[in-house]
Amino acid sequence: MSKVSYGRMLDAAHEAVGPGAVVVGPGGYVYATTDRLDSAAGLDYTCRKWIAHPVTESMGVSCVRLVGHDATLASPLFRNRVVSAHVELLAGVVDHALGDLAGRFAEGSALLGRQLVQAGIADAAMLVDEVRDMTSALVLDHRVHARTFHRLVRGGRALLRLLGASGFLADGPGGALMTAELVGTLYLSVGERDE
Repeated sequence: MSKVSYGRMLDAAHEAVGPGAVVVGPGGYVYATTDRLDSAAGLDYTCRKWIAHPVTESMGVSCVRLVGHDATLASPLFRNRVVSAHVELLAGVVDHALGDLAGRFAEGSALLGRQLVQAGIADAAMLVDEVRDMTSALVLDHRVHARTFHRLVRGGRALLRLLGASGFLADGPGGALMTAELVGTLYLSVGERDE
């Protein structure tokens, strides 16, 4: 999955709440593309405090703090879409890992031929399929979204370990997964203890 499509999926999650809407997280923070923030209904530049974050910005996602705005209750549909964007991003990282590890060799054989590497990729691929099925079948409650988000984070981190140092480059899969993790932490983890 490209950085452009993750940002678009995140913007579509905001749009699902209402035309021109942005969902405001705790502390008044919002993650969205700059285009979305510029066209958001009811927001003007006087209430925005831009938070510089090179990793998310490299993925086309900006973070702003809206001064004087309270957190919006993230609807189940919005949370479902955020989880869906994360799982599609993870699916792209699985594809990237397959290609990368098939082309890397150690001791005369491809890393993809190693049993533990295959098992790690298979675990991530099964997680992708499972979460896709869950989010397409129904809209989940907040606790399920939060637990699913944490599983996606663990699955992504496991893939990054398989990729080694190349997986942690800010403009590579590490930056993409970190962006999804920051977005999910804001919108999916917060109410986990509240319900």
